[in-house]
Amino acid sequence: MSSVYTFDASGSLVGAITGPAIYANSVSSLGDKLASTSSKQLTLTTPSGQSEFAIGFENIVQASTSDKRAGTATYWYNSGMVSGIYTNSYASISSQGELFGGTVNGLTRTVAQCGDLAYSIIQDIATGVGEESTRSGLYRADSNGIRLTAAWDYPADFKPISRTAACGPNGEAIYALYADNATSNSQNGMPGLTLARVDTSTGSRTDTPLGMAGLDWSVVSGTMSVLDGRAYWINAAKEVLSVDLSDAAGIVRREWSLPGVEGNAVASVDNGKVDVVVPGRNARYSQHDLRTGATIGTPIALPWLDALTDASPVSGQTLVDVASLE
Repeated sequence: MSSVYTFDASGSLVGAITGPAIYANSVSSLGDKLASTSSKQLTLTTPSGQSEFAIGFENIVQASTSDKRAGTATYWYNSGMVSGIYTNSYASISSQGELFGGTVNGLTRTVAQCGDLAYSIIQDIATGVGEESTRSGLYRADSNGIRLTAAWDYPADFKPISRTAACGPNGEAIYALYADNATSNSQNGMPGLTLARVDTSTGSRTDTPLGMAGLDWSVVSGTMSVLDGRAYWINAAKEVLSVDLSDAAGIVRREWSLPGVEGNAVASVDNGKVDVVVPGRNARYSQHDLRTGATIGTPIALPWLDALTDASPVSGQTLVDVASLE
């Protein structure tokens, strides 16, 4: 079973949204609304009630993205082989509260939400297996359907490292982080990172190899954001990193580290704020300024959370995402 639990400013559990289990689930805050999914439906919860959009039956959330200020979100599902063709499905919530969806051939690699427009970089996995390059394309989805903007070929090992990209100012471009063996400067052979800027109108790309200076190259999905001319993200070491979008040298800067956060904590970034939940016996929620790390408000104890989660891989009860309502 997939469950979304809600709590108030005192940490008291006030409600839950449950449905059939789905792998790699996530939750999206849309101002005073909440988007969530199960294997059978996308659910929009508002102060006045719920709306539901049937998605058939899905097993895996391939990626999800939202735009809190616009009140929009899109969930992308890995539908597997359909009539001999690898297929992904999607379900969206518009700024007007409409729920709609569709399907597209290929595998969703990374996604971004810019207002009512949902963007996805999708790999054509019918080609490229055992080859040196693969073809991917930028797709745009809205209430009128989904369409291909542009396609390109890249080395087979050059792929988005995070399933969430970031929308640039005014939606003129999306920014995605790619694992890139060509930029590796580590002693253990791990890849480096390249920042890709993709024009949402034309699909043209600008790739900037990043100077990591020994920093962890991993990226926690759901934490990439663009703010004040910089791209921010959180790595597996719980460090907040950033790079100036205008810096051709791509020098990455460590901004701050999440305070007192153990390895199984979850974090998400939205609208310049970092939401963090640390599970366990001293479970707590905190919110921080993305740029400075300053704590916003007072951390909230969640004494009921430990009984609902279990880090054991056989229990199936794991904490996967966090979001805050306004």
